[in-house]
Amino acid sequence: MNSAAAQTMSRRLRQYEMAERLGQIGHWSWRIGAETVVLSPEAYRIFGKSPDAFEASHENVARLFHPDDQSRLASEIRRIVRDQGGFEFQGTVTREDGDVTVQTVGECEIGEKGRITSVFGVIQDVTGAFNAKQDLDRANSRQIDFAELSSDWLWEMGPDLRFSYVSVQVEKVLGWPCNLILGRTRRELVMPDDVTPEMERHLADLEAHKPFRDFHYRRTMEDGTCRHMSISGKPFFDRKGVFQGFRGSGRDVTAEEIARQALIAANHELKEAYRQKSEALASLQDANAMLETRAIEMARVQAEIRHSALHDDLTGLPNRRYLEGRITELSAECRDRRQWVAVLHLDLDRFKQINDTAGHATGDALLKHVALRLSEDVCAGSFVARIGGDEFVILCTGDGPITQLNTLSQQIQSALNEPFMYDGNACWSGASIGIAAMRDEATDAETLLVNADIALNRAKSRGRGQCEYFSPQVQAQIIRTQNTANSIRAGITRGEFVPYFQPQIDALTNEIAGFEALVRWQHPTDGLLPPDEFLRIAEDLDVLAALDGIVLQAACHQYHDWAEAGVNVPKIAVNVSARRLAEPGLIDGLRGLNMPPGSISFELLESAFLDEVDNQIAWNIDTLREMGIEIELDDFGSGHASIVSLIRLAPDSIKIDRELVSNIAFDPVRRALVKSIIEIGKSLDVRIIAEGVETEAQASILGMLGCDVLQGYLFAKPMAADDVGRFVRDWNANLERKAV
Repeated sequence: MNSAAAQTMSRRLRQYEMAERLGQIGHWSWRIGAETVVLSPEAYRIFGKSPDAFEASHENVARLFHPDDQSRLASEIRRIVRDQGGFEFQGTVTREDGDVTVQTVGECEIGEKGRITSVFGVIQDVTGAFNAKQDLDRANSRQIDFAELSSDWLWEMGPDLRFSYVSVQVEKVLGWPCNLILGRTRRELVMPDDVTPEMERHLADLEAHKPFRDFHYRRTMEDGTCRHMSISGKPFFDRKGVFQGFRGSGRDVTAEEIARQALIAANHELKEAYRQKSEALASLQDANAMLETRAIEMARVQAEIRHSALHDDLTGLPNRRYLEGRITELSAECRDRRQWVAVLHLDLDRFKQINDTAGHATGDALLKHVALRLSEDVCAGSFVARIGGDEFVILCTGDGPITQLNTLSQQIQSALNEPFMYDGNACWSGASIGIAAMRDEATDAETLLVNADIALNRAKSRGRGQCEYFSPQVQAQIIRTQNTANSIRAGITRGEFVPYFQPQIDALTNEIAGFEALVRWQHPTDGLLPPDEFLRIAEDLDVLAALDGIVLQAACHQYHDWAEAGVNVPKIAVNVSARRLAEPGLIDGLRGLNMPPGSISFELLESAFLDEVDNQIAWNIDTLREMGIEIELDDFGSGHASIVSLIRLAPDSIKIDRELVSNIAFDPVRRALVKSIIEIGKSLDVRIIAEGVETEAQASILGMLGCDVLQGYLFAKPMAADDVGRFVRDWNANLERKAV
């Protein structure tokens, strides 16, 4: 550094020190792991120390604070190191020339590895401001307390509940000099004739430091007369929360009490006169009232009959009969005005699950909630009806493009996706929507409702929370889906569903760890179909358990065939639906397959295993473990299983969903999430399997993260049973060549 630069640097340092002295703000820094704390000259002055005589270590600086503040300071330091955030701390520094109050603010410096490398900040002597604030707070507190209580006299008690102050007005009321009251408690001032249960409760409230307002009591004077008093008071505390006494006010309310008693007596006389007059009038009105009551009751019954015939009993909404009549009316009106009429057919998602798990009372409450949201909030002004079960219909008209109903559909789904609270529990529902409309056509109400129902079925086939417009194409798709459903039932009967096998590879040794059996449909005309072509429809048909049983039985028979042929398959994993797992005959069927312990594992879909299972599922799982059948939790990270349910289930393996694996090489967020899942599994002594591995990079990263088993197209696609033997021999031979 040349001379000019050195002079500039020196001048800037002097300017920095002068700025510190002028602002009375010091600077400090502490490098994590080092004992030394770097203090600026102003920071030394604030601490009352000299740089030459004081070693600014971490412990020495902490000892400068008052003992009451040292633990808070240590706790704050631990917090910022843990949370990697900023902090603000105020405490008392003990100096030889007297204690001072300081305030320091700091921030963390984060290094390249995401860890804190140092903490730095500023410190300021705020003693003057702190003391001034305390004095101001005390003055304001007293002013506010007295201003809050309008009164004729003021009083104050100390922490021992003895009067420390009374205003001179009390002498006019009680007839006692102030000096006879000061130093005494209220209990000592109560005359024996004035001791009442209310007074005892008031004295107990004083001792419990409870505030009170307008406490009325009587006072027997020396001349025998009785006066009535009203007092109010509130406790006050110091800044540490220590009780300091009471402040309050009082007033003489004798005149008010006399007036109140007179008013009560007058009111009683008035009520008695009114009662006598009412009894006289009642006898004259009874006959007319009876006739009017009968007429009103008849009208009410007739109205109820009409309303019941056209409305839903549970929600009070119009029913299907009312809806069909209204569609007919609107159709004629809209044809004249060249407007369209549209029907939005809603079906609640997950309603059966809520009804089955939370009970019918919760289901009924949800239906009422949905009816209220639709009729009063989202679709206010439209015709809303409930046509049965969890199905609702909204009838709309308009003259613009029919697609403007997209906005209304989104509003409906957004409103119904919000959690519904019942009996302290949150329920989520949502809705699928089918839309059908007509403008100039002479379509009748029944056809319009049928078309909306067809669109709704199409929306539900695409998953939850979907919306679909009716069209001939949609109708054709529904027909195709129905044909596929019929073919699935026939295919199960004809034995067209077969297992295909995909290898699972040990991430450490590269040996074959087992095979997963995956269902395929050997369609008579369309050839071999993957699960995406039929599983969703099979689930709607409620035949997943049957398909699982077919694959399980075929895979177990194939295992014995491989063993007889000398093909070593360590284990076969098969998918098991929740319906299949709940079957009472599952265990007996497995025993008949004669599978050796450890040769088979059941993969349970995470979305099918929630925090609560029934007794049959729990018993089946326990028995499976006793038989040596391992339990795997499939698609982990994509469903609803909690850590609690994971601990309760205690699976032997968890399989990371392919969606998390797909971009693990490029997406640090997914990589971090996968790492967390692996760490959770390791902490529970659970084997980790990753599916969907398609590249060497994915396999390498998963191996480094600690994944145990890999599965995916990188190793092999699912293959027929006849191809497994050749694959095993080729794979093992390749391993032996690499070992040599």
